[in-house]
Amino acid sequence: MNPSIIRTRYRRFRTKKAIKRFNVDVSKYSGILSIPCLGMRLSEVMKAFYLFKGKKPKMVCMNNKHFQSVIDFWRSTGAINKELSTGFYMVSMAIQLCDEIDLYGFWPFSSRFESSKTDVAYHYFDNIRADTAVKAHAMNQEFSIIVQLHNLGIAKLNIGAC
Repeated sequence: MNPSIIRTRYRRFRTKKAIKRFNVDVSKYSGILSIPCLGMRLSEVMKAFYLFKGKKPKMVCMNNKHFQSVIDFWRSTGAINKELSTGFYMVSMAIQLCDEIDLYGFWPFSSRFESSKTDVAYHYFDNIRADTAVKAHAMNQEFSIIVQLHNLGIAKLNIGAC
């Protein structure tokens, strides 16, 4: 789960309406839900999750020290000089945990690769465009690393329409 969703869509779980919306949205998932507890009190996240009604996925709270170590690693390589995107952090985590990695939705440009040059949103859940995202994240640098991971057979990058 992207940290900006918690801030914007779920208002940091500070209202009953936001918690209810979280409950409705989370009920669509099973398996493991990774929650970014970065910059939040764990009690806020746990309150929203505790009040959740229905089938609960397993919740994993991102570890701030791990997140910082991943940032430090990529900065030490000189490959990335801005904040990591949540997606790139998750790719970095997947490299450490998974035998196979299939990636969808990583495309740092504002239009599709294919012949039909349709617009591509940066986030699937809001109206932020890729050209706006580059102000906060090193999207081209991240994508270049992901392409290298693909070429090395470490991850399979899918750039076509899902």
